[in-house]
Amino acid sequence: SAVIGGALGWRNTEPTRLTFLSVGQGDCAVFQTDGYTVLIDVGPKTNFSDAGKKIVLPDLRKMGIESIDLILLSHPDTDHIGGLGALLKGMPVGRVALSSSFEHYESLLAHLREAGCSAGQTIWLGAGQRAQIGDFSLEIDCPEWHDGEPDNDGSEFVRLSGDGVSAVFTGDSD
Repeated sequence: SAVIGGALGWRNTEPTRLTFLSVGQGDCAVFQTDGYTVLIDVGPKTNFSDAGKKIVLPDLRKMGIESIDLILLSHPDTDHIGGLGALLKGMPVGRVALSSSFEHYESLLAHLREAGCSAGQTIWLGAGQRAQIGDFSLEIDCPEWHDGEPDNDGSEFVRLSGDGVSAVFTGDSD
């Protein structure tokens, strides 16, 4: 409905918000603006607990979020991508975006399949990607990463900026 509303010149009156969810080890940030919702990482999943199911989904619902437009996964560590399956099963998700450096990283591909993320839903990002979300600019840089290197070194750099404010997310890069 945000796209239809935007096409008709209507504006969503909800405030722009950036919320960090407390998921234990790992990350999950929720960016909302102009009727759009973007998640940066989705929390951990272990043999004992799934932050996507136990924390992220319930928190999103408390925030009034019924769907996610974009999930950015900074890198393949399970404390950043573990909750993906619960989110994909729990509410509509538009796209899931990752660095193209990890496009052939077999354990990540297996996790995406297991989570129920379809090839058509997945976006592989190169260096210097840019998108507009409402009045905010989303810039993503994906450093080159090679098999055998620590996957933290391939963490996406994400910069949200607009309305005189900005936030930068660096995954687990040093």
